[in-house]
Amino acid sequence: MIKSTRWAGSVKIPAPVLSLGACGVNVYLASWRRRVVLLRFDDAVATTWGGDSGPRATPRATSAVNDAWIAACCLVDGLPLATFNTKDFADFAQYDGLRLIDAERRG
Repeated sequence: MIKSTRWAGSVKIPAPVLSLGACGVNVYLASWRRRVVLLRFDDAVATTWGGDSGPRATPRATSAVNDAWIAACCLVDGLPLATFNTKDFADFAQYDGLRLIDAERRG
């Protein structure tokens, strides 16, 4: 099996599927997506993201836009965030109460 990048390591695409080309991979990924939780994105997430990524007097002002979006999705739904990069989300944990799970330690 071929494993995708580390942060998306839960998606393992078997070599026979890869040999089917883009269509086969798309079908496989569609099947995989039906078995995982997809975080919603709506006005509440956008509003939270806007507040989290806007200029502030906190360290968050330097956070990556994508990290702010991921944090906003979790904060709005009250979900913990499992990540290999807890340091990238530490300010969201400190200032907004984002619950972090260190995926590196969970192993």
